[in-house]
Amino acid sequence: MGPAYPYGLVAHRELDLLGVSCCDPADFTRAAELVAASVDRVLPLISHQIRLDQVAAMLPLVGSAGTMKIAVDLSAG
Repeated sequence: MGPAYPYGLVAHRELDLLGVSCCDPADFTRAAELVAASVDRVLPLISHQIRLDQVAAMLPLVGSAGTMKIAVDLSAG
């Protein structure tokens, strides 16, 4: 059975993949609790809030000046 993701495409286009889940479920839960308890300190770090269907259009902004973190709202249609 071959890979579920076309890894050759990543190498061919010289794309970088960044995994963001480097903690176990307990660590993630604690981190989410800390963020929820400090929303006023975290919100200034989010430069853009978008819907899932807007991700492709926002890709050019990744890494550009004025873009810190892009939050994707998975509940928005």
